[in-house]
Amino acid sequence: MSIKFLCLEIERKTDIVAITALLLSMAGILYQLFNLVRGPEVTLAKPRQVVVYMYAVPDDPNKLYLALISTVVYVNSGQQGNNAVVTEESISFDLANKKYTYIWDKFVSTAQPIGSKGVQISQERTATPFVVPAGGAEAHETFFGPRFGQDFIDKDEFVQALESFRTGEKHLFKFTIRSKTLNDGDKIEICKALITTRYVDNILKHNNIALNCN
Repeated sequence: MSIKFLCLEIERKTDIVAITALLLSMAGILYQLFNLVRGPEVTLAKPRQVVVYMYAVPDDPNKLYLALISTVVYVNSGQQGNNAVVTEESISFDLANKKYTYIWDKFVSTAQPIGSKGVQISQERTATPFVVPAGGAEAHETFFGPRFGQDFIDKDEFVQALESFRTGEKHLFKFTIRSKTLNDGDKIEICKALITTRYVDNILKHNNIALNCN
């Protein structure tokens, strides 16, 4: 007795076993090719906090300027071999009817010592492209600063823009974090945070404040 399959005539039991093994092998190869073509699948997690941080620059140590710090978390659900490369991170926001975009400057570690109401930076290194491994994750705190020396906002300008909040008015700040990847497009997440009089006072006293994302 013989069986016809894919234009082949199978006559013996051993032929059926061989064909089955061939089909399983082909299925495995096709699955691997599919995953290779699909590439990495990167997800950018929604931020939990954005820290408003005032810092001094070497050229003007007597003046403080605005920076933003946020923990950025990535998950790559791509299959083995489909690593992703993040080439840039940025954060955008509106202030006094103007849009600002700050880019990554360095990766930092922050802490809030017991008894202190301010955030302190304990470690830092230059921000550079990095890999999010397939089936893995990557998390770090990013210090965002003005793009190419433009759009500097000093402390006085920032506080002046928030002066209306002293009347009790609340303002919803929207921060948009964007990450560019080499092989999986741009990833975007949004943090919406309320700023009130208390936050303005903390910025004046401690030069920074952590804003919780809603």
